[in-house]
Amino acid sequence: MLKDTRESDLMPKAQNISLIVLQSKSIVFDTTLLFPFLVFLSYRKTAKNIEILERLIRRLEKRIIITPHILAEVGNLARRDFKNDADYADFIRKANETIARTDELFVKKEDIIKESAVAKFGYTDISLIGAQRQCESSFILSDDSTFVSLCRSRDIPAVTLEELVCIKGV
Repeated sequence: MLKDTRESDLMPKAQNISLIVLQSKSIVFDTTLLFPFLVFLSYRKTAKNIEILERLIRRLEKRIIITPHILAEVGNLARRDFKNDADYADFIRKANETIARTDELFVKKEDIIKESAVAKFGYTDISLIGAQRQCESSFILSDDSTFVSLCRSRDIPAVTLEELVCIKGV
């Protein structure tokens, strides 16, 4: 059962977020950030803070971790946003260059469905928790502050893009 905590109680101090980011070797990416990141890398079309994210990843030399669930969601978002078959195929071809350099971790469906929070957050978000648990020295990067709060309530390192962008010295 999840603890009844206020979101403000779950916000780590800025120096803790900096330590999580600087000491971690890998980032477990949520779809909400991976998809715009891939669009940026493929077409140099930018969304808020995505260009900064790309520079941070390159500078900090972080490994990117995804799950099959994330890959499926990226494909679904691409199909939604690139309505023309040729545009969709072009995006997939370009995105594949980046996806090929990511690491993929598989989380068993039994581990996902036994999580009490799966009904609220869904299979994909819960797969991120499983992936983070498999990968030492990693943190989850998501734009979903409610999900990040869930992670923190379970002592799972998680950071929002807004927090990542605000880190001094990165």
